[in-house]
Amino acid sequence: MLVFGGADSILPDLALRPDFMHSVRKKFTEIQTAEIDEYIRLGLLDGYCTDLHCTPGYTKTLPESPETGGTGNTKDMWFRQMAQLFSSVSPAMYNEFDIEYGKELQSRFGLVYYGCCEPLDNVIPYLKRIPNLRKVGASPWANVNSCAEQLGKDYVMARKPNPALVAEKTDKEVVRKELIDTINACRANHCAFDYVLKDISSCGYNLQNLIDWNDTVMKTLNEYY
Repeated sequence: MLVFGGADSILPDLALRPDFMHSVRKKFTEIQTAEIDEYIRLGLLDGYCTDLHCTPGYTKTLPESPETGGTGNTKDMWFRQMAQLFSSVSPAMYNEFDIEYGKELQSRFGLVYYGCCEPLDNVIPYLKRIPNLRKVGASPWANVNSCAEQLGKDYVMARKPNPALVAEKTDKEVVRKELIDTINACRANHCAFDYVLKDISSCGYNLQNLIDWNDTVMKTLNEYY
């Protein structure tokens, strides 16, 4: 049986046709490299980053340049990478087909933020091999304690709480517990974190769910900080 398109064909090919998948991954890397080169040539790069895929991009490590206009220097900018499709592959395969290929592009930038919705607690040892890694995503499907322990004080955890908690009437106690678990994990391991609700597919046609979530989070943070 032949299956065309989607994860049903891509994931088996990682194991059954690794040479082919490496050639595909190499081609995508070449395309991304050419795209960045064209941005530089056209002077389209702007190093001032306030938003890094829904998370704060502020840092003292990169030059502060609130003026608009391209710096033309990727070393003054963040680079973000993720591979949500690889959530179901082994850590070694994740590293082989994604993390390693990203290093060529990552090395051109000042700082790297890795992650989106995929759980990354099992691949953090590979991610830490990225010299300019600064922030790592911790999705609702990741073990927050394991993430905080591995990241420690050297990295920022981009913690993404469960967006399903605003899909129906917001359970404030569940929202509070999720945040407290994150606070406790990060405090125990001296790990800095940001906390951003994202990937909201629905709030049940009730904006009050979002208001209740935000009020609960802010009240809890004020109790702890």
